[in-house]
Amino acid sequence: AAAQIVHVAIVEGDSAGYDIRSFNVDGTDRHIEVKTTGGPASNAFFISPNEIEFSSKHPDSYVLMRLYGYSDANNNANFYQKRGAISDSFNLTPTEYRARLLPTS
Repeated sequence: AAAQIVHVAIVEGDSAGYDIRSFNVDGTDRHIEVKTTGGPASNAFFISPNEIEFSSKHPDSYVLMRLYGYSDANNNANFYQKRGAISDSFNLTPTEYRARLLPTS
């Protein structure tokens, strides 16, 4: 079963909405998104609209693995996980807009 685990972010790119396709003990899909920061668990982190949408469409299989307090020197971190739609566990604040030139009349 370990051979079936796919690091989707490398194989398919970042557009999938999650980083790792794995499986639960019962064989059902498990979609894992990993977010890592050096600060405390309370620090904000960036998450894409695509990742939020995927988690909303697949709440039964989506897991956010949040690594915090990451130390490059020691190569370790603390972590927690949240299952389900991202919007159920986090306050989401938009941080960017896509701008396109308006057509001229």
